[in-house]
Amino acid sequence: MVNPHPHLSIGDDFLKELRGHRSDRLLLLILLITISCSWFWLQHQLNSREPVLYIYHQQTLLAYYPLMDSREKTIQIQGELGNISLQINASGAHITHSNCSRKACMQQHIIHPGEMIACVPNEIFMIIRGSNEEIQWDGIAQ
Repeated sequence: MVNPHPHLSIGDDFLKELRGHRSDRLLLLILLITISCSWFWLQHQLNSREPVLYIYHQQTLLAYYPLMDSREKTIQIQGELGNISLQINASGAHITHSNCSRKACMQQHIIHPGEMIACVPNEIFMIIRGSNEEIQWDGIAQ
């Protein structure tokens, strides 16, 4: 069989067909741009959640409070040894009163997503979750 295009080899024909038409390339470019924009929009939506303080007693969620609210709140939480007073505002949260003996939980102030306070004797645990959360654990206990 004689090659009708002697200046093109069999491999060149294949590559020419593979390149496609101008409309194919334009459609592919539009598709790639749409996928890229959707990916960045989705990442932005997932990382732009407002910070929320979650309060747990043992493994039960007691309450959650958005931290973007500018009003300061003082709430009472019933722990194993009695009430805990927690102050919450737009800049974070901290315990102002606890019935535990060492009161180490009162010396902590949480501000950023991923930070936490635990009052172990009262079995109360608080964590901020939200935008750009990056929890850095130094150990895990069960």
